[in-house]
Amino acid sequence: MSTSNPPSSTSRRKLNQCEFLQESTSEGAFENEEYSDQGSLIIQEHPDGKRGGLQSDLTVTLFGDILLCGWKGRSADINRCAVYYSIETGGGYESLESFCNIVNMPCMSKTSYYQNLETILNALEAEAREEMKQAAERLREQIIKESGCGDKTSAIDAAVSFDGTWAKRGFTSLTGIVFVISVDTGEVLDYHISKSCQKCSLKKAKCKTDDEFEEGEIEHVFSGECDINFSGSSPAMEKEGAEILWRRSLTCHNIRYSLGSAEVGISGQSGTESEKLSYCDLFESCIPSGAFSLVRDVKIRQDIEESLRKHVLAVRDSHKRTKGSQRLQLDHQNKHFHVFEEYITSVGDIKEENKVLRDELLEWRKKYAILEDELEKLYNEVNVELGKRAQTALWFSKSFGLEVESMVVRETSTNIEHNIKVSTTNEQLSSNPEGNQYENLSEKDKAKVERTLFLMG
Repeated sequence: MSTSNPPSSTSRRKLNQCEFLQESTSEGAFENEEYSDQGSLIIQEHPDGKRGGLQSDLTVTLFGDILLCGWKGRSADINRCAVYYSIETGGGYESLESFCNIVNMPCMSKTSYYQNLETILNALEAEAREEMKQAAERLREQIIKESGCGDKTSAIDAAVSFDGTWAKRGFTSLTGIVFVISVDTGEVLDYHISKSCQKCSLKKAKCKTDDEFEEGEIEHVFSGECDINFSGSSPAMEKEGAEILWRRSLTCHNIRYSLGSAEVGISGQSGTESEKLSYCDLFESCIPSGAFSLVRDVKIRQDIEESLRKHVLAVRDSHKRTKGSQRLQLDHQNKHFHVFEEYITSVGDIKEENKVLRDELLEWRKKYAILEDELEKLYNEVNVELGKRAQTALWFSKSFGLEVESMVVRETSTNIEHNIKVSTTNEQLSSNPEGNQYENLSEKDKAKVERTLFLMG
């Protein structure tokens, strides 16, 4: 190695920040050359040297002036690879710092570590989104090919399953992730991470009062540093994540998720236009002579539905892995499914329950018939009473040679009209003394009444 001046420690540190492209030769060694106006630098693995693990003999040749890398602000590949290693092993910054101390190397600062970590996570998330987008496109093509309907722009139905995991075992994890997996292709279509904010927890522990914590939390949230998106227990993370993934299925991939429940069309109709049967309904329809049925408890039926769904998915996967004679043998095999005795109802219990319901129905019919008779009777009585009062109110009509036979009234609340017949027989008039008041008036009073009515008209 020839140089005019020995390189300082600062120069050596800057040399370590260069991005060298390492190309392997046929002998397993590598060689890299860097050229500039100031000179050239050649790093070459010694041909006679021995390589063992992380050990390697290198020869460094420098021509001209000392090469200095002025790429400030760019992270070296070795630093980024080291951060990536700490992520994959799950050790974090502490394990990387311990490793550097053991091999007597300076470790990067925490600020640099988390900057590299953010860059790696952004790249991984972008790659994951692209992979899931391609998986959704492959699923769409497969469903369209099998069903023969739909196109690349229309929404399609796809059977999926949800699965979740946590950052650590038990029910004390602060971070959980939920995946939605296609039943047809077995590929991940989407994921959601539920997490809490460590900074909020540390801030709450340091604050003496709730008011002090609330002020700091508001500032923390508006600064954009708070990444909490879930508040609750660890077991509830999976359910919350599944709901979020379910709601955004059409937005992300234009695919409607279904939990694999069988959708059987009736009378040749499609599943979306006809009655949809669950696995429990199909199970009950296959029971010989209807010897028993499942109880109507919603929670129990949901548990049985989930168990049947898992059995169906296992059988479907077995069919996908076999073909030819092996599939024919698989078709003749039986799948055992056990149900607790308290989860079923016998035929006798069903008949007894139906008998009780039938008796209650007959009793209600009798009561309903009695109520109809009472309602009709009350309706007639009200009509008669309204007719009498109308005849009394219109007592002056007879003096003009008019006789009221019927009138139409309307309910103000419901706008329902009723046609009421008014009785004007002499018997009714004689029985009602108020109806003959006009006849009992003198001719002078009758003339006054007629003039008053004329002016009112």
